[in-house]
Amino acid sequence: MKWTHTCFLLAILSSANVQANIDQIKQQNALLVLQQQSANYFKQQAEQLHQSIHALCADKMRLAEAQKQWSATAIAWMYLQGQQRGPIDAIDRYWQVQYFPDKKNTTGRKLTHLTKTQSQWTISALSKQSVSVQGIGAIEWLLFDPQSWLLSESYDCQTSVNIAGLLSLNAQFIEQQWQNYQWPELSLTQWSATYLALINSQLDYTIKKMSLMLGKPGNPKPYFAEFWRSQTSLLSLHTNLKSIRSNYLAGGSGLDATLRDQGHRQLADKIVATLNHLIETWPESEQDKKLLTSRSGYQMLLSLNNQMGYLNHLFTEEAAIYLGVVVGFNSTDGD
Repeated sequence: MKWTHTCFLLAILSSANVQANIDQIKQQNALLVLQQQSANYFKQQAEQLHQSIHALCADKMRLAEAQKQWSATAIAWMYLQGQQRGPIDAIDRYWQVQYFPDKKNTTGRKLTHLTKTQSQWTISALSKQSVSVQGIGAIEWLLFDPQSWLLSESYDCQTSVNIAGLLSLNAQFIEQQWQNYQWPELSLTQWSATYLALINSQLDYTIKKMSLMLGKPGNPKPYFAEFWRSQTSLLSLHTNLKSIRSNYLAGGSGLDATLRDQGHRQLADKIVATLNHLIETWPESEQDKKLLTSRSGYQMLLSLNNQMGYLNHLFTEEAAIYLGVVVGFNSTDGD
């Protein structure tokens, strides 16, 4: 009887382990597909931006069209921004996509200097320059800053086209790395730590962006906002939160499902409720400076920042404990 009972228990344990492995593989695949889709969408938008800048150089009346495409590209980037888990070569390339924070108008000064040193820069030559003259921030300056030389009749527009071309090439590289990537073999605890770190790195970066423009209490810093030239910083933060929610849920196979399956439904409900409330009440259509410099607007942003801090607590303290992982990672590490 004892032998039969022992065999029965071993069979149950074996079955549970097999199911856990199946669930882990399903979750890894779901999260990977999300990152691949995000990388592919970013690549597509960056390619269209390159084409839009080229069209603008041929017809200066197409500025609004190019600005709209820049915004679409910046939004696509938000779904990858801040991540520190995944293909190491892609993560190493992320820094070339965006120079931030730009507290001293480095982008404007460096871009202005470009035209004084030579009239036209190739993609290869630009790739060897400061990251401040590459990527999304540089193109924002070209399209939105009053000091931009993009629309100048005396300026050779090819450098602007090449800046957008370099961004497109980097987006293609990042997309290729994600398409060829597979998560390494990890135990359930290691995988939970990796998954949580991916979400938390995104959230940390989002909170950092908000904190920079809020400044010290009562002393906002409008020019520390991520996209202050186009006044779309709040829209980018809103998209960051959508990305975090998408990664957390992973189409019903994500970390949310894990917490619920392990009996932590109350915590999962709090995380979803906090994310939903942030996303649904976010002032995405408002101009950054307008909210930052008004008393009521500033208080609203402080409240949203506090809610993001609470969300961070739910992930790094409560979820981490329930999952048996320690949240803490080298921000330069990938997998």
